Order: sequence, then structure tokens, then C-alpha cells
Amino acid sequence: MPRVLLTLLVTLVLTLSACAEPTFEGSITQGDLEEEVSELYRPKSPSVTLDVTCEGGIESAVGATQTCRIVRADDGSKDSFVRVHVAGVVDDQTRITAKPFVPADRIARVILKSLVAQGYLVDQVTCERELEGQVGASVDCVAAPTAENSDGGIVATVTRVAGLKVAFDYELSTS
Repeated sequence: MPRVLLTLLVTLVLTLSACAEPTFEGSITQGDLEEEVSELYRPKSPSVTLDVTCEGGIESAVGATQTCRIVRADDGSKDSFVRVHVAGVVDDQTRITAKPFVPADRIARVILKSLVAQGYLVDQVTCERELEGQVGASVDCVAAPTAENSDGGIVATVTRVAGLKVAFDYELSTS
């Protein structure tokens, strides 16, 4: 019986260790950050590899951020973006978190394509900012010329987040 309990405790400790947020001593170099992001978003399939490119390293200061792009290495498709945040610094140990997001231009392209496919005469959609990968997060966009029975306003809202995949729906504002 004690042996089973010890095995359970060791398993629990290892499981909890794997769930802990990554920590680093001091600021994080671009190379170390890219390596850590690739570990955070490791693909389920061993045949899929990812290339991670960050815009730089990240300071050891709470609130510091860095943007990283993740691309499937095998075919260059399926690129995603994550924002890395410094969540805490204690005794020169930097703790980071990462969250996916959808860039404003990508949201606009998806909405434009959908509106045109539905028969709307729209030439352009612009969105004011990126869409954070958190269910319920939203961003305002504008269609031009305005869609029929609409003031041109559009609200895109995140409906689901699974790893790097951020799904969203949109609604046209009515006039």
C-alpha cells in the first residue's frame, strides 16, 4: 500500500510540474523565447514540426510582451500568432505566459470573404485591432461600402480557443 501511495504522489508531483508556467533567470533571449514557445505549443502528432519566430527577446519586467509567429515547418501553412507576457518576476526569476491571437488584417480578410460569398457588395473590411484568443473577446470592424441594411459596423467575437486555433463569429450592426 505505501508503494502505491508513493507512486501516486510522484505522478502527481510530475504532473503538476509539467503544468507550471515556465520560468527563466533574468531577461529572455530571442532564441530561448522561441524554444520555449515551441515547447508550450508542441503538436500532438510527432510528424508535425513547428517553426517559431519571435520579434525579439523579452525583458524581465512584469507586463513586458513579445509577439511570436508559429508556422508548420512541413508545408509553411497554418501560421498562428501568440503574445508572450511576463506574468511575474521574483528573485530574478522571470515567469511567462502565452496566449494566441488573430491579427486584425486576418480577421478582416475572413469577414470580407464571408460577406462576399453571401452576396454582399463589400470592397473592404478593416478591424481596429487584433482579437485576443479568449472566449468572449471581441473587436469592432467596419465594412465599406456598407452592407445592405447595415451601418457598416461589424463585431467579431471569439467563440472557441483550442491550443493555437482561435475561432470567431461576426455580426453586422443593423441601421
